[in-house]
Amino acid sequence: MVSLSPALVRQAVRLGIVGVGNTLLTYVLTLGLTSGAGLAVAPASALGYAAGVAQSFVLNRFWTFGVAPGGSRAVTGQLAGFIIVNLLCGGLFTLVTTVAAPRRAWAWRLPRFWASSSRPLSISC
Repeated sequence: MVSLSPALVRQAVRLGIVGVGNTLLTYVLTLGLTSGAGLAVAPASALGYAAGVAQSFVLNRFWTFGVAPGGSRAVTGQLAGFIIVNLLCGGLFTLVTTVAAPRRAWAWRLPRFWASSSRPLSISC
């Protein structure tokens, strides 16, 4: 059986808390910008995602992983890698929110289409 140190468990819990907080911030800000401010979905989701990314970097760096401000780790390299990964994820997030979401759960339509199809299902080898 693997034994986890209390410090590692604490770090994992903090990582989860920060992740949930980032998700809530992204959701609330995107919803507020679209519903409250009347902004289009794409820019609202991009702004909401950017706020979540910024919060994630700061909270994870200083609270989750305990890096002291002005610490010895090179923040520039970490920030660059963090931004690259999050730009890729943000692009995917924006694509999903602007393409898939307006189609009202397109994934749920496929089983209904197949079930209601008048064509018989044939399986051949």
